[in-house]
Amino acid sequence: MTGFSRHGHDWNSQNKLQRSSLIGKAIEAYWNDIFDRLEQYNANGSGGYDFQAVVDGHVNGITGISINSGIEYKEGHTINVMEGGLLVGTIYVNRFRANPSEILFKDGTRTFAELLMINLLFRNRSARYRDFEWIHSITTNDPGACNVNQFVDPCDAVPFIPRSSYPFYHSDQEIKDGVNIANGFDTEFFDTPGREPVIGMTKTMDFELTLMAWEEKKGSYKPLVTLNYGLVVTKDANGSYMSIKNITIGSPSGFQQNLINYAQIMRR
Repeated sequence: MTGFSRHGHDWNSQNKLQRSSLIGKAIEAYWNDIFDRLEQYNANGSGGYDFQAVVDGHVNGITGISINSGIEYKEGHTINVMEGGLLVGTIYVNRFRANPSEILFKDGTRTFAELLMINLLFRNRSARYRDFEWIHSITTNDPGACNVNQFVDPCDAVPFIPRSSYPFYHSDQEIKDGVNIANGFDTEFFDTPGREPVIGMTKTMDFELTLMAWEEKKGSYKPLVTLNYGLVVTKDANGSYMSIKNITIGSPSGFQQNLINYAQIMRR
């Protein structure tokens, strides 16, 4: 993209006097920011559109695309965690890929599990926060042993994981053992969710993941960002299929917000 047009004006051909004025610089910075976002959106493969113009909130005449949100993140991307226009930290998407693992049972039957691998690495850039935690919840039409369609992960039905750190993803023992921290980062999230494909049923898993931080000044946990992603599994006579919903930044659902509220009244 070498330039853009809005309401009949080619910004790159505006006269130097206007561009050198304070107002002109502010306008140019505004549009440069928008196009940086659009280029990032397009580079991430989120729709494959060749963005050329932004007019009245529409991109190339396509409605329903938000300039300031809805950017999809994939493996290898970096998510900036912002607060009041300032950078709090960055989340590096180290792994986000299909990961079908075949399981062979004693009776000779086979199935698939751990269909998705996700690994996020957070590096803090703010002196205000420490002791980072994750809150992970799942909404699914196949709850399995967890028995409900919406639950905090890991749910109480997972016996080998101590739940003393509810509603956080990592247990106190895991934190003590340091499994929640990758070398060079302040915390990490790792998971391999999946559901067994069944003919005639489309299984869905929608995930919400909130990064929490302890704010010493206020003496409480604070949510920094909530991420959404998902998994869809189907099966027919020809085989099993899966699709992945890429990571986006979103607002917490009512269920996730209740978990966040619970964490905010916890004391260290």
